[in-house]
Amino acid sequence: MLHIVVSWVEGNAVKIDAGSFIGFRSATNANVIVRSTLPTATVPNLIGADQGSVASHLAGSGLTMGTVTRVVNPAGAGTVIAENSPAGTIEPTGSPVDLTISLGAVTVPDLEGDTAGQAISELAAVGLVTRIEHKAQCIDPGQVIDQRPSAGTSVAPGSTVTITIDSGTSNPRLHSC
Repeated sequence: MLHIVVSWVEGNAVKIDAGSFIGFRSATNANVIVRSTLPTATVPNLIGADQGSVASHLAGSGLTMGTVTRVVNPAGAGTVIAENSPAGTIEPTGSPVDLTISLGAVTVPDLEGDTAGQAISELAAVGLVTRIEHKAQCIDPGQVIDQRPSAGTSVAPGSTVTITIDSGTSNPRLHSC
C-alpha cells in the first residue's frame, strides 16, 4: 500500500498524470487520490476578452491577475491573446493568472520615393511617428531613399519609423554631391 499526500505549493497547480496509455504501465501500479483542503476555482476562458474586463472576470472566479506581458500582435490592442493557467484549470482560490495582451499591430507602409511630407502623412494616418534623417545621394533629391523598419513590418501603434531623405541636389552647378 502506498499513501501519497499532494499539497498546493505557493499557488502552483499540481498535475497528476495517471501514467498509463496503450503499451505503458506504471512501475508502481499505484492509485493516487488527491484531496484538496483549500477552496479552488476554475480558470475562466479569457482569450479574446478586453483587458478592461479581465480583472472582474478573474475576481468573479476567485482568482487574481498575475503578470501581464504585452506583445505586438494583429489582435486588437488590449485583447487577451494568451493566459497561463489555461481556461478550465483548477487552481487554489486567489491564485494569479498570467496574461499576454496584444498591443495591436500596424503594418509599416512603403515610403520609398515619397516626399518627406507624403511619408509623414502616410505614417500619421496609420498611427506611426516619423523620424527624419538626411543623406546626400543625389539620386532622388527630396525623396525617401530608405526607411527603418522596412515596408511590411508589423510594429506597435505609436512606433517610430525613421525615413532617410536624399538631401542632395540634381543641379550639377551647386556641387552638393
